[in-house]
Amino acid sequence: MEYADLKKDKIIQDWLKQINVRETTINNYLMGMRHFTEFTKMSPEQLLEIAEDEQDDNVRLRKRFVNIKLPEFRDDLQKREKKLAPLTIKAYLTGVKSFYNSFDIDFKKVEIDDTKLLQENKAIPTISDIREILKTCDPLETALVLCGCCSGMDGNTLCNLRVRDFTKGFDKVTGITTLSLRRLKTGEDFVTFLTPEASEAILNYLNLRARTIDTIDKHRAAQLEKQKVRSDEGYLFVLKRISDKYLIDYDEEKRKIKRPALMKIYRDISTKANLNTKKGQFNFIRSHNFRKFFDSTMLNNGCDFFHVEEFMGHALPGTQKHYFTPNIEELKTYYSKFIPYLTINSKISIAESKDYKNAIEERDHYKALATKYLVDNVELLNAKGELAAMKFKTLNPEQQKQELIKSVSEIQSVMSPNPTDKEKEHADYEIKMRDMVLQILRDK
Repeated sequence: MEYADLKKDKIIQDWLKQINVRETTINNYLMGMRHFTEFTKMSPEQLLEIAEDEQDDNVRLRKRFVNIKLPEFRDDLQKREKKLAPLTIKAYLTGVKSFYNSFDIDFKKVEIDDTKLLQENKAIPTISDIREILKTCDPLETALVLCGCCSGMDGNTLCNLRVRDFTKGFDKVTGITTLSLRRLKTGEDFVTFLTPEASEAILNYLNLRARTIDTIDKHRAAQLEKQKVRSDEGYLFVLKRISDKYLIDYDEEKRKIKRPALMKIYRDISTKANLNTKKGQFNFIRSHNFRKFFDSTMLNNGCDFFHVEEFMGHALPGTQKHYFTPNIEELKTYYSKFIPYLTINSKISIAESKDYKNAIEERDHYKALATKYLVDNVELLNAKGELAAMKFKTLNPEQQKQELIKSVSEIQSVMSPNPTDKEKEHADYEIKMRDMVLQILRDK
């Protein structure tokens, strides 16, 4: 069945009423059902009728239609000429399984290896790549690309930014913008930042939206009116082409950039930059890749895991979120150390940056300490480690827990006799991490 027909189908509507998922997830699920109905040449009503009849008749699980067709459907998706990514196949299968689950149909688990990314989808843009991309971008595209690269925001969060998010967080002195947001995908509250370069790109874009031109051309005047910021509650980024219906009630939703429109913006950039990919492959220029650029750039240049997870709006594992309360000013100071690495085009020389020089000195200092520690103690540590592991295996779960608590409690920061402020700061951070781990262990 076609996508539009599926949305009107009574059985499909009943299914979607029962599940509580986001719009993008619904779209993926419907695409899965579209492919499955075409594969089986059956409507949703026919699929459900067969499944209920076989279940009522106690047909053996392995002989049921659903358990024969689901593996065949998976294999068909994997072998298609238009190559599908493993995660796309998983999403389609999950949609079909959700359909059967919602109507209480039993079926066997269908295995799929979703860990193997297609080789062509692993590429992460470099600063040189992004620099070339920006040469083709208009003010809106430039702002979107730079914001994604320097903040780690996903496309959905980016499109849901309000004008007030930027105006409230923009620091005119430093040029850094602080964004306190909630990620729609996970419901996680998080804090991230924009570099001075990205902030400047947004200001340029807002100036473009605010422009006025003396003209008697009513069409041109209407175009400018549709772009204007009307309040701080409006969306920060809006469509390039806005329907005239917007001028009737000035409903912000009519000019919001939604997922399909954002994907088209990135496709247009790809076309202009001559970087389009083959059909069936993800575009090199896409929101997720700019997010990966941020993640890898931060980690490769010394940012710790917890800060990267906070900036990207990831849910921290287990109960760690409960013990990590971000101090925005401290986060901003920490983030500023990485601005030289996240800056694409601005005339910021990394080699001359004070933060860069401090980072190099700090890295070399700790590298020297680590080397000395390893050389002096590696044999002793190995011996102690082997003995400790043997002893640990003989303990019961509660004893193991207490042993872990004891070992973590004994962790102390290593500092030189006359520690620098940087060493003290690093030591304080290590102790905070130690205490957080202890709290998690005690709460188990």
